[in-house]
Amino acid sequence: MQIDSAQLELLYGVVALLLPDGVLDHFEIVKLDEEDAPVPADGSFTPYKRKVHLYLDERDERTAEELMALRPNGFTEYTMVTDYPVRNRLLTLHMRRRRYISPDDKNTILCIYPLKAKGTSISPEFASFLKGGA
Repeated sequence: MQIDSAQLELLYGVVALLLPDGVLDHFEIVKLDEEDAPVPADGSFTPYKRKVHLYLDERDERTAEELMALRPNGFTEYTMVTDYPVRNRLLTLHMRRRRYISPDDKNTILCIYPLKAKGTSISPEFASFLKGGA
């Protein structure tokens, strides 16, 4: 199935509604997996039957000056972020950042985005919601 640019823009608009604010400004979707959620060993009820894993890689947003100075050096390991459940599916974002090497080959440079709420493995928005601040 061929997707034209208008359909792709619409699709990204819908996905942007489901993700934390600004994620698609700095990251691009590279993979989507879905699996059965584990059944509790004690047989208790769980509303979540499926788990969705969304993999995102940071976009290369170097300025023209940085393109000349900073050399790409792959990606970091994925950071797992638990976000709001989506349509009765647990949602885990797997986000990895780009690494760059400084011109003197001595430093690794990363962009810093608040992917997780401090001291948790959940997104800042989800943490705010759970605390009653949303």
